[in-house]
Parts: sequence; structure tokens; C-alpha cells
Amino acid sequence: MDQHNASSDMDVEVSELGDEVASTLNLSASGNRAPGNQADMDTLDTNDYEEIDFGERDEAPIEESDDEDMEESAVTMSEQTGAGRDVFTSVDGSKGADIEEKSPEEESLAMFIGHTDSIYAVSLSSNGLRAVTGAGDDKAMVWETSSGKRLFELSGHTDTIVSVGFNHTDEIIATASYDSTIRLYDSKTGNFLRALEGPGSEIEWMQWHSKGNVIVCGSEDGTAWIWNANDGKCMAVLAGHEASVTCGMFTRNGKLVTGSMDGTV
Repeated sequence: MDQHNASSDMDVEVSELGDEVASTLNLSASGNRAPGNQADMDTLDTNDYEEIDFGERDEAPIEESDDEDMEESAVTMSEQTGAGRDVFTSVDGSKGADIEEKSPEEESLAMFIGHTDSIYAVSLSSNGLRAVTGAGDDKAMVWETSSGKRLFELSGHTDTIVSVGFNHTDEIIATASYDSTIRLYDSKTGNFLRALEGPGSEIEWMQWHSKGNVIVCGSEDGTAWIWNANDGKCMAVLAGHEASVTCGMFTRNGKLVTGSMDGTV
């Protein structure tokens, strides 16, 4: 496959995609750039600046230190004794003070206990009051962050959940799975809303648009898919990568960037 042609095709699709997504969100795809955008910054010419002579500076004298004093003050960790207690020993062999490590329960503000397999995804609501997690037990769970209380369980997937997230208003939760589907839920009740289907292989990642109910995901089959979450309709399928699409994101002006195991972006 001609890599140059593939890149050109992708540029055309991304450009057209930006207009379509912007139209869906009632935004301008070619709107003003965000403050601090690199493209808007003037190139700095170092010749425009004068060289400033700060004059001679007095340097503080360097005191010679005694090697023996340094050895006596050096501390290294030599052994661990007992659960959660580290004993530090000086170089000269004398014992230092015990340092007691805190348990995860003592260090954490809250712990979310409920999944029965490895957790692969976590996301916070915009106000930080709720969290959603996805795991290898094919379940997603919504939690109260202040207490660690489980609010409800989101079921329906048949394989590992690899990506989760709240939409821009925190009203909808999306979960993406290796079962090749994305499922949408009401974030207040946990009720199932609809499924987004299409990829022919495992979904690797998912992301909400920051200003509207548009979702993009990348698949193991080398494609990226975009849906309107309001009605579940597919807005675009982007092909061009020769391997799994493992990452991606919407830019601030509505364009889409994807990365693949084929080594291209």
C-alpha cells in the first residue's frame, strides 16, 4: 500500500470529518484557534535580543568535606523487616529510625471494591463527585468518590471493558468493550440507553467529544468509527491504517487524530 496516498486520503477524510462533526455540534470547524496554539505563535529570533552582561559574580567558597564525615551521614536502605516496616542502616552499620509504611486504606481517600477481575478503565465526572470503572469481569460500575459507595452496576457487555467516560454534561456514560460495541447509559439511574455497533473486531479505545454527544473509537481492524450518541447513527468510518488503531483524540477545532500499531498517525 502506498503510504503517501494513504496519508493523503486520511487528510481528506479528516478535513471533511471536521466539518461534519462541527455541523452536528453546531460549531465552526474552522473556528478560532485556542489561546496558546503553536500555529499562532510568532517565530522567535534570537538575534532580536541583546546580550546582557551581568558582570562578575562572587562565588561562594567550596568547603572541603571530610570523607569520614560523609560516610557517617550517608544512609541506605539495607533490609525490610515485617509487613509495612523498613529498617534503614547507616554506612557505618548503626541502625537508623524505623519508618512505618501506611496501608492503602490509610493512604487513600476512598477505595472502590466490587469488581472481580482486573480494572482496565476509570473516568471521573467533571465535578469529581462520581467515578465509573470498567473491568475484565465485563462490568462497569459507578461510584460515589467521597465515600467509595457503589451507586449501580452497568451490565450488558460480553467481554472486557477497556474504556469508559462521561459525556460533556455528565448525563451519559459510555463503555467500550472487546465485544466490539459501545454501550450508553443514563448516568443518574444506570438505565441502558442504546448500543453503538459497527467495528468488525475488538474496540481498543473510545473518547467523547468535549463539546457534544459525539463518540469516536479505534478498532483492532484498522478503522476508526464516529457516532452521534443522541440517535446512535454512524457519522463516519475512517480507514487507512494497516493495523490496530490503538489511540486517538479530537483536537480543539474538531479534527480527529488517530495512532496505530502500523507506526503512523
